[in-house]
Amino acid sequence: MKALREQLAPLGWERNDVKNYSRTIHPDGNIAIAVATGNEATGIASLSPVTKSAKGPSTIDAVENNRSQGWLPGLEPVEMVNEDQTQLTTWLLLIHHAREEIRCELSQPFEIGSDGRISGWRERIILSSMPIDPEPMEILPPSQPDLDVQIRRKA
Repeated sequence: MKALREQLAPLGWERNDVKNYSRTIHPDGNIAIAVATGNEATGIASLSPVTKSAKGPSTIDAVENNRSQGWLPGLEPVEMVNEDQTQLTTWLLLIHHAREEIRCELSQPFEIGSDGRISGWRERIILSSMPIDPEPMEILPPSQPDLDVQIRRKA
């Protein structure tokens, strides 16, 4: 989340942690992005991802707000009231660490399954995957002499 915030801050996006729900909010106050881990279907257009873990009450509230904003094109409210962020549309940056790549997508959550995981999406924007370097790197411990510490009882 920190990296996302640092990238969006110069564009006017602001940090928001209301009710301990970390999001970054667009300058117009109507769009927020949170970060979550997705399952192996994350970033694959032909599959439907699910969040890796159950979500808490703040995420459930955000999904309910997304569901309540199901307007037809051209019939959106003229002015969106943003008191208590009830009209805030929340998107999730879903991330999945696969064996040879990291897959991501920016998706708008719309449904939560009975297990508390987000399982339905109004819209998904698939991002390019990032390959992971296949060559493992050996980490060597520093070569220093062993220390011999003398322990004595005080008299």
